[in-house]
Amino acid sequence: RGIIREHLLVFSGDKQIGETTSGTFCPWIGVSCAMAYLDLDHSKEGLNVDAEVRGRRVPCEVVSLPFYSRTRKK
Repeated sequence: RGIIREHLLVFSGDKQIGETTSGTFCPWIGVSCAMAYLDLDHSKEGLNVDAEVRGRRVPCEVVSLPFYSRTRKK
C-alpha cells in the first residue's frame, strides 16, 4: 500500500541505496511502479528493497524493464 512517486528515498535495511526518479499507480497490473537510481550493489533483479512513502516503508522489488508486457492477440 502506498503510491511511490518521484524523489523518494530507497532503502535496503537501514542503508539508503537510492532515490526514485518517477512513479505512479499502474491500474492494469494493480500495483505501484517506479523507476529509481540505485547503488550498483543493490540493483540486481529480484532484490527486495523499501521506498519511504510519507514516513513509512513500502516493500518493493527490483525488476527489469518493461514492468509489464501484454501478449498481443492476433
